[in-house]
Formats: sequence, structure tokens, C-alpha cells
Amino acid sequence: VLEYWYHKLSNKPLKRFSVDEMTDCTSVNNIPNSGCEGGLMEYIFEYAEQHATSFQHEYKHSCNSNKIKSHITVNDYDVQDIESNPNLEKQIPHLLHTYGPLSVGIDSNNDFIDNYVHGIFPEQLCSNDIDHAVVIVGYTKDAWIIRNSWGVDWGEKGFFKLKRNVNACGIAEYMSYITDAKVE
Repeated sequence: VLEYWYHKLSNKPLKRFSVDEMTDCTSVNNIPNSGCEGGLMEYIFEYAEQHATSFQHEYKHSCNSNKIKSHITVNDYDVQDIESNPNLEKQIPHLLHTYGPLSVGIDSNNDFIDNYVHGIFPEQLCSNDIDHAVVIVGYTKDAWIIRNSWGVDWGEKGFFKLKRNVNACGIAEYMSYITDAKVE
């Protein structure tokens, strides 16, 4: 999501932000995450409101000590969940067109997703017990197009499709997205 906003606002070539920095340096109540364990996507947006955000090659594995100027500052973001908004999945197309890619949680704790190769992933092969962050980047008539962080050798060159309008793998359980940002 940060990469999208950086590219959108700067018109510069797409650059990868440091995933290590985002998992190492984001926390809640000053209790650090253990890598991806325990983190929420909104913590990254909170971090980017106050700290320099590094490109992948700039992060030196030391939180809050970046001497670089921040590449992007998050001014505002929103967090939604299915409990407070039962129609959240139906609103995804509008949110994508308005704000760009959306960070969502899904259930990835199964061998079926680990071994996904192509096509629309069947919703009955996973639960709504979310444990992994992914990004919705688009959609077709039948599926959400999702970018995963497992690399281009997984799925459809790092992407996969989930069936729409059935809360497949808990896609509408928890979502966060940037609503305003600025490039330094």
C-alpha cells in the first residue's frame, strides 16, 4: 500500500519499501512484534505517520535510527472490520477505486494456500480465522486479485485470486488502507 501511494504521488518508478523495517519496527503498546507474528497492517501506517520509511536497500536493521528523510508520510488511514461493517466486502470495489490497494487479513494456515498455483482459490479450503496480511490490488467479475508477500515463485507470479462476495478466507474480516499521504 505504501508503494502504491509513493508511486501515485511522486510519479517516480515503483520502489520496494523495506518489509524487514515494517515487521521489525512496528509495535503496539511499545511491545515489539516478533516478525510477522502479532502485527497488524495498521501498525505500519501508524509508524509511517511518525518515522522515516526506508526503501528495501536502505534499512540497516535499527529501528527509529534512520537518518534518511522519509520517502512517504501517512497523513490518515482507515481500519474496518466485518463486525462493524457487515457490507464491507461489497464496498471493496469502491474502496479500491477511491484509495488504491487495500491491506487485508486472510486465513493462510493451510496446505492448500501454500500449494496454490493458479485459478480462483475455492473458499471452502480455508476458514475466516485470519493470520496473514495480503493486499487486494484489483478484481474480476468472480474474484479478488491479491498480491502476496511470498515471492514471484508462488502462485501466479506472487499473486492469487479469491472468490468474491463469500468472505473467502476471511478477506472481509479486517481491512486497513491509507486515505491520505504525502511524498517528501
